[in-house]
Amino acid sequence: MRRFLLLALALSMSTSAVARTPVAFIHDRAYWRAVIAQQYQVPVNMDAAGLAMELASLVSATDPEWRDTFGYEILANWIHRSGKLSIYDLDTLRKSFVAHAMTNLGESGTDSVFTRSFALLNLKELAAADLKTPFLTQASFDGLFDLAEKSLADEKDLRGFVPDKGWAHATAHGADLLRILARNSKLSVAQQSRLIVSVATRARTAATVFAWAEDARLAAALASVAHRGNLDATAFDAWFAALLAEHRQLWTGAFETSAYVRVRMQVNILAHLAALAARQPTFPVKLREALQATLAKVT
Repeated sequence: MRRFLLLALALSMSTSAVARTPVAFIHDRAYWRAVIAQQYQVPVNMDAAGLAMELASLVSATDPEWRDTFGYEILANWIHRSGKLSIYDLDTLRKSFVAHAMTNLGESGTDSVFTRSFALLNLKELAAADLKTPFLTQASFDGLFDLAEKSLADEKDLRGFVPDKGWAHATAHGADLLRILARNSKLSVAQQSRLIVSVATRARTAATVFAWAEDARLAAALASVAHRGNLDATAFDAWFAALLAEHRQLWTGAFETSAYVRVRMQVNILAHLAALAARQPTFPVKLREALQATLAKVT
């Protein structure tokens, strides 16, 4: 009975108004600090699933200790190391975070970004858990990929660190999710191409040069695709050709700052990818050479 009461209360909290620290706590700061002090052990005689859903409800908190330190760090430890969350529990968490990741998508400058961003980050942990102990159905995996793709395309709030509230970082967290999904055998060849196109499109539409390492995180997602045994490099080739054309156009006629930003963002991401390729012996040789040749012409 206690488990179902905890789950019900946690779910109620998770669907309440977002963008604020929940006002009705089941456990206080001291409780969760004690969990961390005990090396993230699930408290004795407590139901891990109920506590996990309570932690998941903190995704919308604007206090970084509640959202990051408790809601994310403790839950990530339990997902990977507690051994006390069943496949059913993990899938319940997935459903909760999928809903949160769509909260007010398209807003900018509001606290709803924390809900979306940390839902994506927690989904990354669930996707990583699936690599070790598969629990995602193909349909669930495809749904996560579609969500990550849509988030990358439609997220308007591109803030990194927000004073007093901590990391927003929605683009970086979406890239992290894509990076892990790209390592999964469930990823189709078509989804590989869609991921590459999504990153290129985000670079062109951000209208800013990322300053909070989002470009490096996007490059890491591309690197995951590059290492797949069934890699189809067609989308990479098309991107490189398009970038070369955009670069030539940039320096033809009147200078446009918006065009420069679009090209610069793409170059920055690909430069990070080239750095990864240089220190990864298994990176495909032909792709590395094409990448280096492209960068030589635009830098």
